[in-house]
Amino acid sequence: MKRYISFSATREVTEANQPVPLPLRRTQDVARQALVNLGGLTYPLLQRSSMWSNPEEVDGGVTFTFDRQKPYGDARFAQDLSFLATREPTDDEAEPPLIFLEALAYEFTFTMWFHHKVIAAFGRPGMFRIGLGFAGFADAQIDWAGFQEEPAVQREQGVLTNWRFAPPREVVAYESPGVSFPCTNKNDLVVPIAQAIAECSFAVKGYRRTAFDRTESRVVLSQTSIEGVVTSALNHIR
Repeated sequence: MKRYISFSATREVTEANQPVPLPLRRTQDVARQALVNLGGLTYPLLQRSSMWSNPEEVDGGVTFTFDRQKPYGDARFAQDLSFLATREPTDDEAEPPLIFLEALAYEFTFTMWFHHKVIAAFGRPGMFRIGLGFAGFADAQIDWAGFQEEPAVQREQGVLTNWRFAPPREVVAYESPGVSFPCTNKNDLVVPIAQAIAECSFAVKGYRRTAFDRTESRVVLSQTSIEGVVTSALNHIR
């Protein structure tokens, strides 16, 4: 199966007025102005402004295709401004498959801030379900440096070793509902993004060893540590 990583924000409540097709050039201008540029990287999808060109009208929405610069992918705005950004793995993530959870937490956060700016620019607020998705990453290695497990879990069950990403299906999405865009305060994103990441981390399985036993177990990341990573990402945004 082809591997990809996705970031999404899906409108949950239909707008009072039936949305009209998105204006192509206006959407392109808004998207370019909303890009998040930090540390020499551009979000979403690590695609700089010049790559956000040649948009296409698709079912009343607008789609950008990135096939000139890796990581290849696309960004899709539906007619109601639901948003889906999908990319192939970077070279570091590709072979063998490897998930850098902290880096993805930052990327997820910056992508949601991009979506906030787009919704604000169009003046079409609403409630959205946000998500982080994977395809083809079953049994991938996962680097969760930057996070901490719940201390009580380690004390009672032992330290987790030999962990792998073990989602229930080849294609999965970890989501948080009820997120209001545009945000009143950027810190409003901390809890919902942290919830989605916590759901994702719960798919990580390994083994815990004690003096008497060896059992399969899931990672249990501290909610405080997850929220700390998301807060740190938001603090980079000015």
